[in-house]
Amino acid sequence: MVVSFQANRYKIRLEDENGINYKMDHTLPQAIKFNHAEGFAAFGGTTTMPSMTGYITYGKIYLRRVIRWDEPSQKATDGRKHFMAAREELDNSCRSDTKELLALTRKYTALLDRWKQKRSCAKGFISYIHSTRDRSNNPVCRLYADLKHHKLDRLHSVLKSHVATSGFVDRYILAGRLRQNVSQDIQERGLAALQDAFALLRAASCWNDTEAGYMLYALTTAGIATKRNINKANQYLYRGVMQGDRYSLMALANKYYYSLDGFPTDIEVAFGYFYYVAYMSQADRDLHSSSHVSVEHIRLIDEAMLAAQVDEGSDWYMWLIHQAQRGVVNASQDLARFYYWGTNGLRRNMQAALEYYKKAAQTKDPEALYNYGILHMKGHGTKKDLGKAMGYIAESAAHGNPAALATIGWHALINEKNMTKAAAYLQKATKMGNPEAANNLGYMYDAGLIPGHPASKVIAYHYYRISAVGGNLDAGINTLPCYMLGSPVEERNPQLAADWARYVAEQTPSIGVQLRTALDAFRSHNWEASLIYYILLAEMGLEVGNFNSAYLCEQHQGYYNLAQMVETGTNISKAAWKYLNMPLDAHDQHYAALKELYTRCRDTKTDEAFFVCSLSLYRVTTAEVWKHYKVPAVTTLCILASLVIVANIYRPRGNPYILHMVGLF
Repeated sequence: MVVSFQANRYKIRLEDENGINYKMDHTLPQAIKFNHAEGFAAFGGTTTMPSMTGYITYGKIYLRRVIRWDEPSQKATDGRKHFMAAREELDNSCRSDTKELLALTRKYTALLDRWKQKRSCAKGFISYIHSTRDRSNNPVCRLYADLKHHKLDRLHSVLKSHVATSGFVDRYILAGRLRQNVSQDIQERGLAALQDAFALLRAASCWNDTEAGYMLYALTTAGIATKRNINKANQYLYRGVMQGDRYSLMALANKYYYSLDGFPTDIEVAFGYFYYVAYMSQADRDLHSSSHVSVEHIRLIDEAMLAAQVDEGSDWYMWLIHQAQRGVVNASQDLARFYYWGTNGLRRNMQAALEYYKKAAQTKDPEALYNYGILHMKGHGTKKDLGKAMGYIAESAAHGNPAALATIGWHALINEKNMTKAAAYLQKATKMGNPEAANNLGYMYDAGLIPGHPASKVIAYHYYRISAVGGNLDAGINTLPCYMLGSPVEERNPQLAADWARYVAEQTPSIGVQLRTALDAFRSHNWEASLIYYILLAEMGLEVGNFNSAYLCEQHQGYYNLAQMVETGTNISKAAWKYLNMPLDAHDQHYAALKELYTRCRDTKTDEAFFVCSLSLYRVTTAEVWKHYKVPAVTTLCILASLVIVANIYRPRGNPYILHMVGLF
């Protein structure tokens, strides 16, 4: 893209990836005075007008001359060529993989159709379709004889299962299953699962599963179970950004914010990506999906927050259940809130939340009445009933609950269209400190809906700020244009805009799911899975992801996880070995490195580390002995077994020593 200014005219020239040119010429009423040291120029869309589709790359400013269309800077040209070549390589790989996978799934589908029609291979196909074992020595149907020895056995297993259960091939559903298969395997096998995960993730990514693409980006960037390759990782990242993936957008914003991996520091660009995620998070939160959980940024050293996590069946959970059954309002409120928002270790359960809010509301507690009414208003866990909802909310408002007063004001604004009533209730609730009321009051001033008062963005932003400081995320989004662009009452502050946009973006529910997954893995002592998921969060720029990843690496879990990476074949740099003061002979010797790492893990001052790492050390030591001394070891065991058998045959009755030996073996 080339933009040129000359007197009162400016021209824009665009060239797409196919070499097609687009030209736009505009004339302004007066000449353009351009100062490259002040202000800013923005190219793109708005919240109501979509922008062009493309990537941000190098730019160069030419002063005192207008360049020709075919005269872009060499740096920009080289960067574009390099980028396009890398993207073309990834696209070609995807096309090849997709073609092969579609061919295989069509073959599996044809086999299933033949079986359904009972034409041939019925028994053989059923055995094959449910098998994940090597069947090289078993007779097979000739229709799929050519499919047995494929390099992607794990991928084929998922394909077969999908065809068998679905009876058709839907690439989007299949892509999700491939990624879910990897996630489940990580939970079960930790780092070892990554050895054959890349084939599944690549297939899922090619079929537009954005979470799979982000996992590929993060693992390739960090060099986990694969060689670190920033250029290749960025291709996965760019694809996710173009598809609107929340994780990829956060990661790219973080690169511009901190100038990572060769990206320039550009707070304005970082703000743009953070703002997009923050803006989209509104719809995510309003959806209130049962698969989402509340975002909880919990450090692994925060013992109080870890202790506050509730597991169904735990002592604290059972105590809360008992207290709620006895009619204790706070216990019912806590359980209802945990289930409604998906906090403190519990998953969202609208029916359970409704039941406990109902128990609390029966005591006429103002907060309980309000929450019970909100569930009826939104139709969460029950049928939507606005009349019934407003009855409970009005009863709560009669006790002076500011949240209920704010909701009555919102109802008057949106449903009753009574602006006088709405303004009165919202102003009263705002004075009582309710942030939702302040946000809605700001909206009324912004839109000119206050009776007898013209529209005023200055007053609107005043209420937006009050609401945002009070914790209302929607108000925070409303204040962002003011901080970024400036206003009569607020100087332009891109840094503050980016920081606030980042904070709101990090509250998106899908990030909450990743945080919960990582925390649950840690609490179940699945350190490897926890480390993987916290690394995924760290690549998004989440502070808690970076902190907890470092914590897992610095504590005994770090030695254990590093040993697991060595066992899976990950290449550890000599700088890392030097940093850990590893013995020289351990650098290049597999078993020596493992024994040193597991020994250090065992010797840390924690009981759980001693047990787990001691078992791993014993396993590695036994494997080393078996590898180097297999023949002598087998011979010795056979001789000992023979001696014990002979001793058992000829032992005198009641000889305690011989009995002990026989019992030992």
